[in-house]
Amino acid sequence: MSGVCARHADYLEALASKEWFTILNPEKVETDANGCPYQLRKEKQRIAYGFTHLLAEVPKKYLNYLYCKFPYRSQSSYDRRRRGLYGLSPSEQEYILQIFKRYGVDTSIGFDRYQEEEVYVEP
Repeated sequence: MSGVCARHADYLEALASKEWFTILNPEKVETDANGCPYQLRKEKQRIAYGFTHLLAEVPKKYLNYLYCKFPYRSQSSYDRRRRGLYGLSPSEQEYILQIFKRYGVDTSIGFDRYQEEEVYVEP
């Protein structure tokens, strides 16, 4: 694993500071010409939290069925994201904004709040 891999950098940090942690077994990870298949890098992304302001703009006749259009497997997963307990990645944000656009909502309102965060992404 190279020093640029986010997993490797986190491993080195954990090695110095944590009592216990979980890692991939480097003896069992087979690398090829492209390097480690588990390699990740950290990237700053604008994560959105909550979409209650957008929901307030949905016509009442659609509200009962709206949550079924979201990509979450349960009502509780939907509720956690709606209330802003879980962040929404840029791809999730785009998907959700498309749903609201289909129901005639002005999406320029945006999500409830945004935060810049470092996330793991595949290179």
